[in-house]
Amino acid sequence: MLLVPGTMSNLPFFSLYPVFPWTGIMLCGYLFGMFYLKNVERRNFGNIVNFSFYSGAFCLSMFLILRVINGIGNRLYWNRFNLLEFFALSKYPPSLTFLFFTSGICFLLISASIFLAQKKGVVGKVYDFICVFGRVPLFFYTIHLYVYGVLPLFAGLRKPVPLLYVYIIWSAGIVLLYYPCKWFFAFKESSKNLT
Repeated sequence: MLLVPGTMSNLPFFSLYPVFPWTGIMLCGYLFGMFYLKNVERRNFGNIVNFSFYSGAFCLSMFLILRVINGIGNRLYWNRFNLLEFFALSKYPPSLTFLFFTSGICFLLISASIFLAQKKGVVGKVYDFICVFGRVPLFFYTIHLYVYGVLPLFAGLRKPVPLLYVYIIWSAGIVLLYYPCKWFFAFKESSKNLT
């Protein structure tokens, strides 16, 4: 039960998240966070950019190798080359292919964001806009569920729609969520100053 989610016939327990794989991921995140903070304090942004870029490249290379050979521990196999099958990765329990793919993307995004943070003009403004959501991830995650649950109803959409409509709804939701997220970040910062 600690490894594979689900129920056991003789026990009244249910596990949505397998404990061991996710604990390992959290520990890796903690270690990378310490490395990140140490380099931010020393203003060694180049170290973060390089480490993140090469880590991302390594993770994505491992993902490709494992997925091509139908991976270790991935319950979702692919038989013919089909992008949907190839990228259908097992998250519960997390397979190595899932972890390498998502970690690789995250590392590359960190590398790109540190690089873009130093840019000015339109790129800098886009970066600042995106950072608003990244500063309050749990708040954004919680309220986006309700916004995207209600938004289609207001638009009169109650059945499957073309992909273009999905992008329009998604964009409208991002615009609606921007100011609440900005407000909550300011609230968090002012609360820190009170203590």
